[in-house]
Amino acid sequence: MKHRMRLRKGLLIVLGAAVLLSAAFLAAWNNTSIPKLDLIGNISAMEEKDDERVISFQYDDGQQIRTGYAEIKMQGNSSLAYEKKNYTIKLYSDSECKDKLLLDLGWGKENKYCLKANWVDRTQARNVVTANPTAQAQEQYGVLLQAPNHGLTDGVPVEIYSNGQFLGFRQLREAIPRNELRKGDPAVGERLGATAGRSAQF
Repeated sequence: MKHRMRLRKGLLIVLGAAVLLSAAFLAAWNNTSIPKLDLIGNISAMEEKDDERVISFQYDDGQQIRTGYAEIKMQGNSSLAYEKKNYTIKLYSDSECKDKLLLDLGWGKENKYCLKANWVDRTQARNVVTANPTAQAQEQYGVLLQAPNHGLTDGVPVEIYSNGQFLGFRQLREAIPRNELRKGDPAVGERLGATAGRSAQF
Protein backbone atom coordinates (compact mmCIF):
# COMPACT_ATOMS: atom_id res chain seq x y z
CA MET A 1 0.00 0.00 0.00
CA LYS A 2 2.77 2.44 0.94
CA HIS A 3 4.62 1.57 -2.24
CA ARG A 4 1.52 2.35 -4.29
CA MET A 5 1.05 5.66 -2.47
CA ARG A 6 4.65 6.67 -3.14
CA LEU A 7 4.32 5.63 -6.77
CA ARG A 8 1.10 7.61 -7.14
CA LYS A 9 2.68 10.65 -5.49
CA GLY A 10 5.69 10.38 -7.78
CA LEU A 11 3.47 10.16 -10.86
CA LEU A 12 1.53 13.23 -9.73
CA ILE A 13 4.77 15.16 -9.29
CA VAL A 14 5.97 14.15 -12.77
CA LEU A 15 2.59 15.00 -14.28
CA GLY A 16 2.57 18.39 -12.56
CA ALA A 17 6.08 19.16 -13.79
CA ALA A 18 5.07 18.15 -17.32
CA VAL A 19 2.06 20.47 -17.19
CA LEU A 20 4.23 23.38 -15.99
CA LEU A 21 6.83 22.74 -18.69
CA SER A 22 4.12 22.55 -21.35
CA ALA A 23 2.61 25.82 -20.16
CA ALA A 24 6.02 27.50 -20.22
CA PHE A 25 6.72 26.16 -23.74
CA LEU A 26 3.37 27.36 -25.05
CA ALA A 27 3.89 30.80 -23.49
CA ALA A 28 7.32 31.07 -25.12
CA TRP A 29 5.89 29.87 -28.45
CA ASN A 30 3.08 32.41 -28.37
CA ASN A 31 5.55 35.21 -27.66
CA THR A 32 7.71 34.27 -30.62
CA SER A 33 6.62 35.44 -34.03
CA ILE A 34 8.23 35.98 -37.41
CA PRO A 35 7.93 39.56 -38.68
CA LYS A 36 5.19 40.12 -41.22
CA LEU A 37 5.35 42.44 -44.22
CA ASP A 38 2.15 43.08 -46.14
CA LEU A 39 2.64 44.62 -49.59
CA ILE A 40 -0.59 46.44 -50.37
CA GLY A 41 -1.14 47.16 -54.04
CA ASN A 42 -0.56 45.57 -57.42
CA ILE A 43 2.67 43.56 -57.68
CA SER A 44 1.33 40.91 -60.05
CA ALA A 45 2.95 40.11 -63.42
CA MET A 46 6.22 41.86 -62.58
CA GLU A 47 8.75 40.43 -65.06
CA GLU A 48 11.30 43.17 -65.75
CA LYS A 49 13.74 44.96 -63.42
CA ASP A 50 12.68 48.37 -64.70
CA ASP A 51 9.06 47.68 -63.76
CA GLU A 52 9.00 49.77 -60.57
CA ARG A 53 5.69 50.35 -58.81
CA VAL A 54 4.45 52.35 -55.86
CA ILE A 55 2.49 50.47 -53.21
CA SER A 56 1.73 50.83 -49.53
CA PHE A 57 2.95 48.45 -46.84
CA GLN A 58 2.54 47.37 -43.23
CA TYR A 59 5.43 45.90 -41.26
CA ASP A 60 4.78 44.14 -37.95
CA ASP A 61 7.56 42.40 -36.01
CA GLY A 62 5.67 42.02 -32.75
CA GLN A 63 7.39 45.05 -31.21
CA GLN A 64 6.61 47.74 -33.74
CA ILE A 65 4.04 48.26 -36.46
CA ARG A 66 5.10 50.59 -39.26
CA THR A 67 3.04 51.67 -42.23
CA GLY A 68 3.92 53.74 -45.25
CA TYR A 69 4.59 53.58 -48.96
CA ALA A 70 7.20 51.75 -50.99
CA GLU A 71 8.77 51.71 -54.40
CA ILE A 72 9.13 48.05 -55.32
CA LYS A 73 10.87 46.30 -58.20
CA MET A 74 12.39 42.91 -58.85
CA GLN A 75 16.01 42.29 -57.88
CA GLY A 76 18.64 40.02 -59.38
CA ASN A 77 19.72 38.82 -62.82
CA SER A 78 19.44 35.09 -63.42
CA SER A 79 16.99 34.90 -60.51
CA LEU A 80 14.47 36.89 -62.56
CA ALA A 81 13.54 33.62 -64.26
CA TYR A 82 12.80 31.84 -60.98
CA GLU A 83 9.26 31.22 -59.87
CA LYS A 84 9.81 32.92 -56.52
CA LYS A 85 11.07 36.48 -57.04
CA ASN A 86 13.50 38.71 -55.19
CA TYR A 87 12.43 42.30 -54.62
CA THR A 88 14.05 45.60 -53.76
CA ILE A 89 11.91 47.99 -51.75
CA LYS A 90 12.48 51.63 -50.84
CA LEU A 91 10.30 52.90 -48.00
CA TYR A 92 8.64 56.32 -47.77
CA SER A 93 6.20 58.07 -45.49
CA ASP A 94 4.32 59.77 -48.35
CA SER A 95 2.58 58.47 -51.46
CA GLU A 96 4.77 60.63 -53.71
CA CYS A 97 7.84 58.82 -52.36
CA LYS A 98 9.77 61.94 -51.41
CA ASP A 99 10.17 61.54 -47.64
CA LYS A 100 12.26 58.50 -46.76
CA LEU A 101 10.91 56.23 -44.04
CA LEU A 102 13.81 54.82 -42.05
CA LEU A 103 13.60 51.49 -40.24
CA ASP A 104 16.23 50.22 -37.81
CA LEU A 105 16.39 46.43 -38.00
CA GLY A 106 19.78 46.21 -36.32
CA TRP A 107 21.96 47.61 -39.12
CA GLY A 108 21.25 51.29 -38.57
CA LYS A 109 18.39 53.32 -39.97
CA GLU A 110 17.82 52.56 -43.64
CA ASN A 111 14.98 52.95 -46.13
CA LYS A 112 16.17 50.52 -48.81
CA TYR A 113 15.90 46.78 -48.30
CA CYS A 114 16.06 43.57 -50.28
CA LEU A 115 13.63 40.67 -50.00
CA LYS A 116 15.61 37.56 -50.93
CA ALA A 117 13.66 34.47 -51.92
CA ASN A 118 16.66 32.08 -51.95
CA TRP A 119 14.77 30.02 -54.53
CA VAL A 120 17.76 27.80 -55.42
CA ASP A 121 18.74 27.27 -51.78
CA ARG A 122 16.12 25.08 -50.15
CA THR A 123 18.25 24.87 -46.98
CA GLN A 124 18.08 28.68 -46.57
CA ALA A 125 21.63 28.30 -45.18
CA ARG A 126 23.96 29.78 -47.80
CA ASN A 127 23.54 33.41 -46.87
CA VAL A 128 22.61 34.57 -43.39
CA VAL A 129 22.99 31.20 -41.62
CA THR A 130 26.53 30.60 -42.86
CA ALA A 131 27.52 34.24 -42.32
CA ASN A 132 26.73 34.21 -38.60
CA PRO A 133 29.54 31.86 -37.41
CA THR A 134 31.98 33.74 -39.63
CA ALA A 135 30.90 37.01 -38.03
CA GLN A 136 31.42 35.46 -34.60
CA ALA A 137 34.94 34.43 -35.58
CA GLN A 138 35.69 37.93 -36.87
CA GLU A 139 34.40 39.34 -33.59
CA GLN A 140 36.87 37.14 -31.72
CA TYR A 141 39.82 38.22 -33.88
CA GLY A 142 38.84 41.89 -34.13
CA VAL A 143 38.07 41.92 -37.86
CA LEU A 144 35.91 44.79 -39.21
CA LEU A 145 34.60 45.68 -35.78
CA GLN A 146 32.91 48.87 -37.02
CA ALA A 147 31.04 47.21 -39.87
CA PRO A 148 27.55 45.83 -39.23
CA ASN A 149 27.83 42.06 -38.72
CA HIS A 150 31.56 42.47 -39.47
CA GLY A 151 30.93 43.21 -43.14
CA LEU A 152 28.99 40.02 -43.78
CA THR A 153 25.46 39.61 -45.02
CA ASP A 154 22.77 39.90 -42.38
CA GLY A 155 19.02 39.66 -42.39
CA VAL A 156 15.87 38.46 -40.74
CA PRO A 157 13.19 36.04 -41.96
CA VAL A 158 9.86 37.63 -42.81
CA GLU A 159 6.45 36.42 -43.85
CA ILE A 160 5.43 38.19 -47.04
CA TYR A 161 1.82 38.98 -47.82
CA SER A 162 0.23 40.65 -50.83
CA ASN A 163 -3.00 42.41 -49.90
CA GLY A 164 -3.35 40.04 -46.95
CA GLN A 165 -2.64 36.87 -48.96
CA PHE A 166 0.38 34.86 -47.82
CA LEU A 167 3.11 34.66 -50.49
CA GLY A 168 5.77 32.77 -48.55
CA PHE A 169 8.96 33.59 -46.69
CA ARG A 170 11.80 35.90 -47.66
CA GLN A 171 14.97 37.16 -46.02
CA LEU A 172 14.75 40.89 -45.34
CA ARG A 173 18.20 42.41 -45.81
CA GLU A 174 19.70 45.83 -46.23
CA ALA A 175 20.31 46.65 -49.89
CA ILE A 176 23.64 48.21 -50.84
CA PRO A 177 23.75 49.98 -54.24
CA ARG A 178 26.60 48.89 -56.50
CA ASN A 179 27.74 52.45 -57.12
CA GLU A 180 28.18 52.89 -53.36
CA LEU A 181 30.52 49.89 -53.31
CA ARG A 182 32.66 51.49 -56.02
CA LYS A 183 33.14 54.85 -54.35
CA GLY A 184 36.39 53.77 -52.74
CA ASP A 185 35.58 55.81 -49.65
CA PRO A 186 37.35 54.19 -46.65
CA ALA A 187 34.44 55.16 -44.39
CA VAL A 188 31.98 53.49 -46.72
CA GLY A 189 34.21 50.45 -47.03
CA GLU A 190 34.50 50.10 -43.27
CA ARG A 191 30.74 50.49 -42.84
CA LEU A 192 29.94 47.89 -45.46
CA GLY A 193 32.88 45.59 -44.78
CA ALA A 194 35.72 44.52 -47.01
CA THR A 195 33.56 42.06 -48.94
CA ALA A 196 30.52 44.33 -48.93
CA GLY A 197 28.39 41.24 -48.87
CA ARG A 198 25.15 42.62 -47.59
CA SER A 199 22.83 42.23 -50.58
CA ALA A 200 24.68 44.32 -53.13
CA GLN A 201 22.27 45.53 -55.78
CA PHE A 202 23.24 44.90 -59.43
